[in-house]
Amino acid sequence: MQRSRKTSSYFHLVSILVGFLLSICLFSLLSLAFSDFRADARGLGMNTVSVVANYKGHQVSDLWEPRHPLMETFEYYRDNGYSIALWVGNSQLHAINRISDNDKLAVEWANRISDARNDSLVYLQVSIPNASMNDFLAYYLSFREQGYIPDYFIAPITFDDLRETRITRWIIQHIPALSDEMRIAGGQPVSVIEDSLKALASLEANSNPVERNPTAGTPQEKLEMALIDILENHWDGFRNRGNVISAITFHIRTLWLRLQRILQPEIPRAEPIPRALRDRSFDTITALASCIQADGSQLFLYQPPHRPNEPVFYYQRDEYDSFYETLKTWCDSNQVLYSSFESLVPEEYWGYTNEGYPDVFHFQGYGHQLLGREVDSTLNSFRRNGEVSHMEALTDAIQ
Repeated sequence: MQRSRKTSSYFHLVSILVGFLLSICLFSLLSLAFSDFRADARGLGMNTVSVVANYKGHQVSDLWEPRHPLMETFEYYRDNGYSIALWVGNSQLHAINRISDNDKLAVEWANRISDARNDSLVYLQVSIPNASMNDFLAYYLSFREQGYIPDYFIAPITFDDLRETRITRWIIQHIPALSDEMRIAGGQPVSVIEDSLKALASLEANSNPVERNPTAGTPQEKLEMALIDILENHWDGFRNRGNVISAITFHIRTLWLRLQRILQPEIPRAEPIPRALRDRSFDTITALASCIQADGSQLFLYQPPHRPNEPVFYYQRDEYDSFYETLKTWCDSNQVLYSSFESLVPEEYWGYTNEGYPDVFHFQGYGHQLLGREVDSTLNSFRRNGEVSHMEALTDAIQ
């Protein structure tokens, strides 16, 4: 009887050890499989990834915030007599669906085409997912108030982003201060950004973390920190644990969303955008134009590519068309360059969402080639043929 109990105890102990070892092996395999997992990239859609562009040894694009490498590129080309076109936007600019070795972002294609005709025009890009019009204004101010005033400022006005009202912290933290000139030119939208700057400064000034760990300074804490340090330095699986958790969460959510799609096969449409939000975004666009023109620079807005031949159009078609008609009329009356690229990218070059629905925002590398070509063609045509009439219009307006 006693021997039977010992055998049972040994069996339980061996079972626990085997289970523990199998768990470690499984975790290590998952860690290896998901070592390159990026939750932000997967959020873009199936087989769609974020890309940072380089051209001739210089970084010409950045994600989220305008960091030092992009400023270095700006300074290099400005000091060498180039005109700078700063291109801002949302994830459509930095995402490529089904990327291949030779695919490039639109900003790199624009630079290649400009360089091929020996033009002294360079394109730089910074973008953020779901960029609001406030973000566009903040991008301009972050460059401008650091002494980097572009000659041209390019922005896609995506209909869905008119509902966004945020002011992204990672952008405004690069604004050292706002000049009186920008306050006057930008009016209320610039005041809103200044209020956010003050709130951010107050938050940072009062962010004194309170230590609430009851083991702080004890031998237990020192032992835990030592173990964590050893595991992170000698076990790849533990070091990549965050990726494993994110990947598992992502795949479970995607599976659930695909199940919902089976149960509800109808292609989803965007919620209508309240008129108040559209008007607020338009006010910010107006402020952006005023700030840019106060610096003697040129604003170039465009209607971004949209997936063609949808069984059901993603937006409310009448509101969508009406907005862009109003935007074009406003641009024509306010010396703002405008172009529509809605039908630029053929249907076969668009991607799909994580739920398997047609993606109306992201396309393949060829779409970037088309967009880069058309943006450069439009701006180059304006520079060659439009600046004279533009200056005459400004002179008439002054008189």
